[in-house]
Amino acid sequence: MTIAALDVVAGVATAVAAGSPFLLLCDFDGTLSPTADHPHLAAVLPRARSALVRLAARAGCHVGIVSGRSLDDLAGIVGIPFRYLAGSGGLELLCDGRRLVPPGYREAVVLMASVVDDVRREMAGFDGVWVEAKDCAVTIHHRDAPAPSVLAAREVAAAVARRHDWRCRVIEGSLGIEMTAFPKRDKSSAVRFFRRRAGGKQVRICYCGNDGNDAPAMAFVNACGGWSLGVGPAAPSEARCVLANPAALSEFLATLADAVDSRPPYQ
Repeated sequence: MTIAALDVVAGVATAVAAGSPFLLLCDFDGTLSPTADHPHLAAVLPRARSALVRLAARAGCHVGIVSGRSLDDLAGIVGIPFRYLAGSGGLELLCDGRRLVPPGYREAVVLMASVVDDVRREMAGFDGVWVEAKDCAVTIHHRDAPAPSVLAAREVAAAVARRHDWRCRVIEGSLGIEMTAFPKRDKSSAVRFFRRRAGGKQVRICYCGNDGNDAPAMAFVNACGGWSLGVGPAAPSEARCVLANPAALSEFLATLADAVDSRPPYQ
């Protein structure tokens, strides 16, 4: 079932006015920021930034970002002290200023160093492909690669994952391939955790994302009766509402902030 963006705005504003805790979580690249030529050139669109800050200031509203970037990279490039941040696809969490990682994280760092070595060695010379290493994950970027290189990169990623057995998971995206050392953790893990911290089952959630690695989070939000928004042509099928691009999401967030501000809480 699909829904219109204005219906989402109305639903959120009504819930917040009624006193329900509200949790807004967004992906970063391709969602809050247009896809950049290099990840370090990405930035939250100004209109989206202003809206997120306004929503975070409203009592009962909780705002955060859930990204495939490393947590340190995400915190540095976002530059907004949100209560909730999740990096490396949900493996690294920042909650109320405290950094949290899953059990076995240090051992996974050692595992991923070996995975990164394998990936870099076997993908050396692939046209348009470059490898970004993180503590417990690695991203194989192929946004500028020709189709044969993309296909070869996928085959190498699958082969490396098989070599490291169940300890490494491969997540395909439209612009890259994610490999993570925690097969059972994804962006939905972060959403579940932040939901508990924001108030549990009574929390209404809105999740915005643009790619396949956002699908588990959207599926969870849908099951909770929340709102899932896809951004752009690669938005997963789990999205109940799809916006054309990050600029359209910025307008949606601004409209949402206006609607929430216009409705005083029930007394």
